[in-house]
Amino acid sequence: MSIKVRVEGWSPVEPIEAFRRLADYERYPEQTPSVRSVQTERRGEDLVSIWRVDFRGGILCWTERDFIDEAALRLDFEQIDGDLELFAGGWQVLGEVGPEDVEGSLMIFTAELDLGIPSLAPLVDPIAESALRANMTAVLTGLFDDVVIAEPSLSRARS
Repeated sequence: MSIKVRVEGWSPVEPIEAFRRLADYERYPEQTPSVRSVQTERRGEDLVSIWRVDFRGGILCWTERDFIDEAALRLDFEQIDGDLELFAGGWQVLGEVGPEDVEGSLMIFTAELDLGIPSLAPLVDPIAESALRANMTAVLTGLFDDVVIAEPSLSRARS
């Protein structure tokens, strides 16, 4: 059984600037202590990133293939190796008017993950969803000083 997570944040930052900050994965450990490390490298034509993240007293490790489309302001990823059964998703940045009619960026993170432990899914999946949501919220609040995070129920309603 897979989990779907959506996190949205708005900031009074130009969309291209928001996109470039989000694409700098190696800064994520500075934004949330549960992201231990992120290393990016080229493997032939592919851009890959190697992640180490705290989870339930242990460390989750995975390697993902990253697809960066600056023209579309879109970042997509898919796990190609690691501890999770499935992990794929991305960021989309949209120009959007925010509070008090200020121009800015809506940043939307979506992901699907499966820990690959069906018998424990009812216990572990809610924890994984909460941890991923908290980590992506911490990344947004770390990268954007004036970010406004949408409530999870509002994020789900837009799915």
